[in-house]
Order: sequence, then C-alpha cells, then structure tokens
Amino acid sequence: MGELRLLVAAGGTGGHFFPAVAVVQAAAQIGEVRACFVGRQDKIEGRLAPTLGYEFLPLPLSAFTSWRRARSYTFPLLMLRSLERLSALVKTFRPHIVLTTGAYVGVPAGIVARWYRLPLIVLEVNVIPGRAVRFLARWASTIVTGYRETVDVFAYRLRNRVQWFGVPLRQEFLAPPSPTEARLRLGLMPELPVVAVMGGSLGAARLNAIAQRLVRAVERGICQLVWQHGERFTVPQPLPSGVVAQAFFMEPAVVLAAADCVVARAGGMTIAELCGVGRAAILVPYPGAVQQHQFENARWMEQHGAAVCITDDRAEEEVPSMLEQLLQDSPRRLRMAEAARLLAQSDAAYRIARLAWGMRGQS
Repeated sequence: MGELRLLVAAGGTGGHFFPAVAVVQAAAQIGEVRACFVGRQDKIEGRLAPTLGYEFLPLPLSAFTSWRRARSYTFPLLMLRSLERLSALVKTFRPHIVLTTGAYVGVPAGIVARWYRLPLIVLEVNVIPGRAVRFLARWASTIVTGYRETVDVFAYRLRNRVQWFGVPLRQEFLAPPSPTEARLRLGLMPELPVVAVMGGSLGAARLNAIAQRLVRAVERGICQLVWQHGERFTVPQPLPSGVVAQAFFMEPAVVLAAADCVVARAGGMTIAELCGVGRAAILVPYPGAVQQHQFENARWMEQHGAAVCITDDRAEEEVPSMLEQLLQDSPRRLRMAEAARLLAQSDAAYRIARLAWGMRGQS
C-alpha cells in the first residue's frame, strides 16, 4: 500500500483544525500516514499539530478582513511568501494529497495544489460554505460536505465533485465515557446536573458573561459548571466548588459527556461534536461570522429538535433561566439529546480517509 503523505491546511480555530486531525487519524488506521500541517505558529495548529506528532510548517499569512485596515495592505506580500514556502515544501515533502478545511490558510495551499497538479480535497463543515471553500471549489478534486443541504449550494457544474459524508469526528467523540465517569475525571459530583459552556479555543465574550452568571446557580446548588473560557479571558477568583474552568480542554469529549446541557457557539465542528456525543444544547451563533454561517448551523440543529437557537444580543439575559428550565425538564432534554445523536455521521472520517487513500493509489 505504501505511505500516504498529506499536506494539511487547516487552522486558525479548532473548528478548522480538528476535522482535519480526525481524517488524518482515520487514514492512519488504514495504512502508514505522514502528515504535514501548515498554518500560523501562534494559532491552534501551531500549538497542537507538533504535540500530536505531526510535522508543521508556519506560514506568515493572516486572515484578510477589509482594505479599510492598514495591515490588510501587507496581505499580497504575505500571500507571496506563503506560496514560496509551500512550493518549497511540496518539493521536499512530496505530498500525495492536499487537504484543506477552508479558512485563509487553505487558499495558498489550494493554489500550490493547482500549480503542481496535486489532488485537492476541500472539506466544508458548515451548512453554508465559507469564502475560501467557494474560491477553492473550482480546483478541488473532491468537495466533501458535512451537511446534505450544503451540496445544493455549489454551482451545478461542480456537483459531480461534491460528496456528502458528514463532519469527521475524532474517535473519542464516537465512544465517549459515561456521564458518571466523565464527571469524576473532571473532579465533579456524579449526582448533580452539569452545564458546559464551551467558548472555543479563543473564547467568546458573550459566553463568558453567561458563564459568570451561571456561577451564581452553582452557588445555589442548582448545577455544576464546566467552563472553557479561552486564552484571552481571566476568570474571576475565587470560584466556588462545582466550577471547573480552563482556557481550553484537551479532552472536549469528556466535557460533553459530563454535561446535561451545553451552551456554545454554532461552528460546524461544535455542531458535529454535540451530535457525536448526543447532548442537548443552547446555541448562540457568533454574529460576526461571515455569511452568518453559524446562524444557519444553529437553525439546522433547531429544526431537527436538537437545540435551541438564541441570538447573541439576547443570550446573556435569557440563557441562564432557559438552562434552569431545561435542567428541570428531563424528558425534553433527553429528546433533544437523542435528536442530536441521530444526526451524527459516525463514519465520516473513515470515508474521507478512504477517499484520500484511493486518490493516492491513482497518483
């Protein structure tokens, strides 16, 4: 079978990084894999890819926002430097496949794949494709979508290259621990309800504000709280017993398994993880997301009865009381959890991995 070498452009946030990790892990279960991630040294891919045993090439490119910002005028130069680094990597690493989950780091990787005629797999984990995915779709060998509805978003001329497999999940989300075991691992009491507030690797100001209000519910003995607050936030001290707060949880499947209900943004990866573990959720879409893709993700969950969607401007005031009601309404909460579980595509990572191995065999 030989070795599969993957050049992976997936970073900026955990929502872009972890789907790619899931695919690489699944591919490694099939045969020998060598993966080189590219992206920013100061982002999640730069911190975690090497610790997971993958090679990593830092790129100077940063996200383009608007020509109104002065730093955006350096974008062409940084893009050129990133293309030069990637071109040199292709010559030494000799990848069989380029895999990207979109975002800005995917653009130069897709361009280099085009230059060197390398197979390009583009993975979209949101209902509405982002700008980078739309741009790269024209060159993709295969466009993999996490949601059936996403297939119809692409131009008709691309449909024969679009496949719906689902969002790839790491194995720990497909076989999570029991709630009791998960709570004990987090240092929580097994018998008292748990709310998880998951603000992403960078944190979310609105969700942190909600979590601070939930601390009062913990003090009243209503629930326990697991709080992922992100790197940019300092948690007020002291915290009462029953609150576990970290900037980032290295085992998020354990956090979800421990929770009766989850409060989170609505990135595509978050949605998939909630479905993989099967948890009721209150989703607060990030209002600044491009094309409001988080709102579309959250609405998709709500339409399937797996979550409640609430706008960012109302969330701080209304979510705490909504959570108390949901914790008291066990039948409704269990229905939402089961609805989420039924939405999971447990074999997505394996199917994408098989696709990559198949392309390697044709190269």
